[in-house]
Amino acid sequence: MSLFEAIFLGLVQGLTEFLPISSSGHLRVVSALFGWPDPGAAFTAVSQIGTEIAVMIYFRKRIWAILSTWCRSLINRELRADINARMLVRHHRLDPHRRPRSALRGTDRQRLP
Repeated sequence: MSLFEAIFLGLVQGLTEFLPISSSGHLRVVSALFGWPDPGAAFTAVSQIGTEIAVMIYFRKRIWAILSTWCRSLINRELRADINARMLVRHHRLDPHRRPRSALRGTDRQRLP
């Protein structure tokens, strides 16, 4: 595989990763359309890892805000009202005596302790 093919297929991977269809399939189809050999499983895996790393770098501040607020909310109960503290533990609260919410109740929200 040439450097041009790798860069071009990497761009295809990055642009099609968020579509609700297989980005791996796009790599194979684009390769076939241009008459290039199959990029193979190793290239596909590395390009997907690269896409995930790019997403994590792009959202790094948001991810850090969620993780740090959640960890601090374990000690400071007032932070549990913050949306960042509730994103990791949506259905599993820290209160062991809390009854599970019924699926039949609709979308009503219970107050945090």
